[in-house]
Amino acid sequence: MKQFRAWLMLAVLAVVAAGCSWSSDSKHVPPEGMGSILLINNSGTSFNLTINGIITTEATSPDANPTYDLRPGTYIITLEQIGGTRRWTGGVNVQLGRLTYMDVASDPVNPALYDVVTMVD
Repeated sequence: MKQFRAWLMLAVLAVVAAGCSWSSDSKHVPPEGMGSILLINNSGTSFNLTINGIITTEATSPDANPTYDLRPGTYIITLEQIGGTRRWTGGVNVQLGRLTYMDVASDPVNPALYDVVTMVD
């Protein structure tokens, strides 16, 4: 029975992963000599976003998908919930001519954190 559950969970995970297609979410092409970060807000909350300590937007609303064109390198990104305590800080790598996706969701375990997954396309 344990093997059946393990195979069932693996099958469900494979179906979910196959349904994820971040690359088709945006047709954005980074400008010459730059890379881009595409932020996907699936958290259901609004937050301020800072890049290397500089606030880039006053508020990123739920379901927003802003794009930031940056020179290649590693940037410290901070997300701070507006009107709440939820936050996240981490390094995000921007590559020349590539699109880096940041998928932001509410952390299911700790209500004071965002859960962020990054992927380079």
